[in-house]
Amino acid sequence: DAAEVVGNFEEQTRIVNKLRETNGRISGPNGAGLRPGVKRSTLLDRMKRLGINPRELKTRYAVA
Repeated sequence: DAAEVVGNFEEQTRIVNKLRETNGRISGPNGAGLRPGVKRSTLLDRMKRLGINPRELKTRYAVA
């Protein structure tokens, strides 16, 4: 369904943008899990469903 694809793309974009803001951090006081108001486990489930690799993003956006 086209609406589902668009919705998934928008959610994926939102999650990736939050991870960029948090330098790839998922949990903790500055993690992406707290920013959208979802639990860490929910965020990880959504990332898995959308094909977002948390390790890849953490490496890509980590501050050196």
